[in-house]
Amino acid sequence: MGLLDLLFGKSERKEGLTVMDKQAIDTAGDYEVVLQSRGVATLQVCKILNDNVTKGDLKLAKSFVDNAPCVIKKGVSQHGAAVLQKELEKAGATVVVQKLS
Repeated sequence: MGLLDLLFGKSERKEGLTVMDKQAIDTAGDYEVVLQSRGVATLQVCKILNDNVTKGDLKLAKSFVDNAPCVIKKGVSQHGAAVLQKELEKAGATVVVQKLS
């Protein structure tokens, strides 16, 4: 994938999220993502959190999954929150996006 692909919207897929989606999750904003329940695919939810939220801190990702309901990402953009919500819901988790007050 080259620079032109990145500039014009083409992006590689890794773990179900595009490079742009991963960047959106890291963009600051006014929303928080709350993991209400982990669902039955605990390992998959933990993997998504490890890859996209805790950035390799598997112990923290597992803590989020074990302690649901809890805030897993605070101060994220609306698009980033929606991307994370969609990915976690595909794995069977119940997720709520809330605007920070």
